[in-house]
Amino acid sequence: MMARFFTAICLAFLAGNVHGQATALDGRAFESAYFVSQSGELVGLADFDGRPLIIDFWFTGCSSCSYFYKNKLLPLLAELDPEGKAAVISISTDRDPVQWQASIASGDFTSERAVNLYTGGRRFKHRFLADHGIRLYPSLIVRSADGASAIVHGANSFPLDELASLLAAYLRE
Repeated sequence: MMARFFTAICLAFLAGNVHGQATALDGRAFESAYFVSQSGELVGLADFDGRPLIIDFWFTGCSSCSYFYKNKLLPLLAELDPEGKAAVISISTDRDPVQWQASIASGDFTSERAVNLYTGGRRFKHRFLADHGIRLYPSLIVRSADGASAIVHGANSFPLDELASLLAAYLRE
């Protein structure tokens, strides 16, 4: 009986997070979304309006996040956006800012190209993440220059060719 209850809870949780599929996202979601920068300043996602945008959500110790970044996202960015026209934002959901900074320096989850931001230790309780059901990692949001956007929960399970097509469509200006 307990196993059925646990299975039902897991299925209910996953129902709100379509694993490995892209879903449209309301562009207004970016208007009031703020995160902490490496210098401690608040940075709003709306600051990047008018540019294609790729947001990668991760946390230290997530081997799937590191794999996704190194083996999928980084090579696709090199291929699809070699001139760096898109704003790449890397958002960590770590609790500890020192650990977050160390993970940035390691290069396992992000790079110098990215704007590295942090939920301020609020993890998935950060309002933006909570509002969009970001609880599976890595998750990815892509937004075109005109504001159309999509979210991919569990981005590592998204097929590489589909991910390439999705990024190519949103990176076109």
